[in-house]
Amino acid sequence: MVRSMQHAMLLIILVSLTVVQALSVVNLGESTWEVTNGNGSVTTTTKLPAYPLEALRSDGIISNPLYRYGEIESRWVALDHWTFSLNFSGSTPSVQQLLQEKQVLLKFGGIDTFATVTLNGQKILE
Repeated sequence: MVRSMQHAMLLIILVSLTVVQALSVVNLGESTWEVTNGNGSVTTTTKLPAYPLEALRSDGIISNPLYRYGEIESRWVALDHWTFSLNFSGSTPSVQQLLQEKQVLLKFGGIDTFATVTLNGQKILE
């Protein structure tokens, strides 16, 4: 009971610390992201939130994993490493808006597994 209360208090503190009033918000989830496997042999695109299995299925690369033997046929997806990447040009209005800001808050609401996040080749989260 005490342990769960400590976790609840920590959660409340973390949530209260993340409340930031932003002057401008750019929703990168509306952009088209590229999804690539570890050796680069499989690539598709998707919008966020997404996970590799659904992105591959919607693009026709794999069949429905819930139908017949689809789970066995698509098992390789879970055994591979997947990269979600987005390149945005400095000429788009949203990027120009970000470049004018002194400080930018990056909020990740969809990372639900092990991840390394890089920005312009520099690791910012692991």
